Amino acid sequence: MNEYNVYGRKEVNLVLVHGGPGARGSLKDLAVMMSGDLGILEINQTKLSIKELIEDMNKYITKICKSKVVLLGHSWGAWLVCLYAYRHPDKVKKLILVGSGSFDIKYVKEFNDRRLSRLSKDEKNEYDILMKNFMSNNFSNKDEVMTEFGKLMAKLDTYEFQDNEYSTIGEASFQMFNSIWNEASNLRKTGELINMMKEVDVPIHVIHGDYDSHEIKGILEPFEEYGIHCTYDVIKKCGHYPWREKYGKNEFIDIIFREVKW
Repeated sequence: MNEYNVYGRKEVNLVLVHGGPGARGSLKDLAVMMSGDLGILEINQTKLSIKELIEDMNKYITKICKSKVVLLGHSWGAWLVCLYAYRHPDKVKKLILVGSGSFDIKYVKEFNDRRLSRLSKDEKNEYDILMKNFMSNNFSNKDEVMTEFGKLMAKLDTYEFQDNEYSTIGEASFQMFNSIWNEASNLRKTGELINMMKEVDVPIHVIHGDYDSHEIKGILEPFEEYGIHCTYDVIKKCGHYPWREKYGKNEFIDIIFREVKW
């Protein structure tokens, strides 16, 4: 898989950063959807530390983008674009956070409970097997487990799925997930993540589906507590992947165009 892909118009004005960590290529369908009207840089994360991911992002943005750009981060990618803007505010016009995780650890239990409450009996059995294999030192193909786990979680986090030609949860990498997520979750646990956000001096727009297991209050309440200004849209009948939602897709795409052009 390429480290980055460029779509649409010659002048890039939107950079897409995927989630996971380790879900490379999961934003390809979104890039294709918007490429008729925008110039888009899709970055596929390959490194095993946040510092290296930020360095790679900066290398590609510097190479491809001729002026400040809008950074759109999905899920874990929402945190990553914030961390990039903290280090390189001169390259960033605006941040768009889509389906972001909470910025305070106190919301994590509620998130897990909400997601797992949606499991059917058969799905609960599947979840237990996947988690057992995920944690086992004797199970070698962790990428395969992560792929199946990602499919199950995407199903739980979707209100009504609408397929498209390029939709995928991404090319799973357990190694990346294990390395990056340990580092990222520690930033949240220690409060370093939200404290860095206080120093991010670029506009922030949050887009969230009302069916997403990550509730938007996990973003807005910490931001308000720490004096971090943002604007936001909540899309009804919409989950964690708004561009793949039957009822939320069109509204989501319209919001992206609005925010990029402002």
